[in-house]
Amino acid sequence: MQKTALVTGGSKGIGLAVIQKFLSEGFDVISVSRTQGHLEALKEKFPGQLHVFMADFSLKEEVLAFAEKVKSQVQKLDILVNNAGMFIPGQIHTEEDGVYEMQMALNISAPYYLTRALLPLMIPHTGGYIFNICSTAGKVAYVDGGSYCISKHAMLGFSKVLRQELIPAGISVST
Repeated sequence: MQKTALVTGGSKGIGLAVIQKFLSEGFDVISVSRTQGHLEALKEKFPGQLHVFMADFSLKEEVLAFAEKVKSQVQKLDILVNNAGMFIPGQIHTEEDGVYEMQMALNISAPYYLTRALLPLMIPHTGGYIFNICSTAGKVAYVDGGSYCISKHAMLGFSKVLRQELIPAGISVST
């Protein structure tokens, strides 16, 4: 049976490289982006091989709506790659209002809500894998890291807790 992988933020950078690898390995791949133009480019690059959806992951309701679309089309999810996120440099005392909320929404809340919503596609089947793309900013704070470092520390903590919780289900979690 063909394996299915879902990669958030797959239109460029790490996400795009991950998608290319999964496709080369014969996976059925799903990706999501908030930019229609990026999605069109992905569809052109991988015609018929990649299922793409548009959603703004800074909004909880769009994360959950995307998860429902996936659950209506897929019976089993083998790999989830929580890659979507953003880095806005700044210091806590000088960051613009709203930077904290945006980075927390994209870098930790979206992966949290998406993972929770999709675990029913993974838990009944052993051997699944969740990759949470983190950063050295999740371990080492630095000047101009501000809210980004906070969000990546949270991602590391989320991943550690999730790893322990999913051991009985045979699902691995890595950052």
